[in-house]
Amino acid sequence: MTQDLKLQDERLGKCERVFKPTSGNIVAGFIISLLLVLAGLAAIFLPLRDANSAGWNLPFYVEKGSSWAALVGLCVFGAILIAGGIALAMFARFLLSHRVDVCANGFRFFSRGGPDDVLWADISLIRESIHYARPPLLKGAARFLLPKVASTSYTVIMKDGKEYSFDGNSTEGIKLLGLIFRRHADRVSVPWESIETKGR
Repeated sequence: MTQDLKLQDERLGKCERVFKPTSGNIVAGFIISLLLVLAGLAAIFLPLRDANSAGWNLPFYVEKGSSWAALVGLCVFGAILIAGGIALAMFARFLLSHRVDVCANGFRFFSRGGPDDVLWADISLIRESIHYARPPLLKGAARFLLPKVASTSYTVIMKDGKEYSFDGNSTEGIKLLGLIFRRHADRVSVPWESIETKGR
């Protein structure tokens, strides 16, 4: 195993920079996922408790108060919150294992499936995507008072069709990563594509 890693290091060359997700994003992801799960459990448990206290003798629908329609609606809403919390926790867990080591001859991409060694020569295209949108701080017409902010992501497309994606959530210093990608793409003549999109 040590010999295999040494051979991989020789192929990739000297490591220039290591990029990881921001720890703040990971912690926030786990906290928000926990809050979503707790809110979902409350949305399910509280109406079930009220229905049980009423002996399950509920009308089908009333505008205010307990009813079967409200009970089912809240249980479905709670299940959606729990599913969203679990999905967010899985994404935060994915970020824990995410890392990219940029080297002279390529990069090593770490994920839960293990590390992948990517050589610049095996890349068919690097796509830079720049999306301009207003931050979701204000609602309604007031949001047009805020300027549009650019968020940048990169997709590395291999000759065999495999893709590696990088954005501000998964990679701290995404703009620096893009500059390094562009430098190596120009050096070894990897095609580069820039796409700009604009939100409202």
